[in-house]
Amino acid sequence: MASHQNAECQTDLTGKEPTTPLSEVLAQWRADSTTVINAIRRLELLRINAEIERELEQLEMQELEEFVQMVLEGEAFLEEVPRRIRGAVRREVARRE
Repeated sequence: MASHQNAECQTDLTGKEPTTPLSEVLAQWRADSTTVINAIRRLELLRINAEIERELEQLEMQELEEFVQMVLEGEAFLEEVPRRIRGAVRREVARRE
């Protein structure tokens, strides 16, 4: 590769003629760099997907916590209903007396 860095260079470091034409070396370099760029893009997409999955899990947990809170509040209300009914009955009885 060192022999092909400069277009004016006609020999490699050993003084021998290059065996691979510069155009092929450049084409391979472009292909290799495209492969690297595509791999970087894939890794970035995987990172973004993982981040999205984490956010979704957090949202799901938050929604679950909110649902549990609603259920607990509903249970507390239902536990309070008999007391309210007894109080209403007592008031009605007292009113009628």
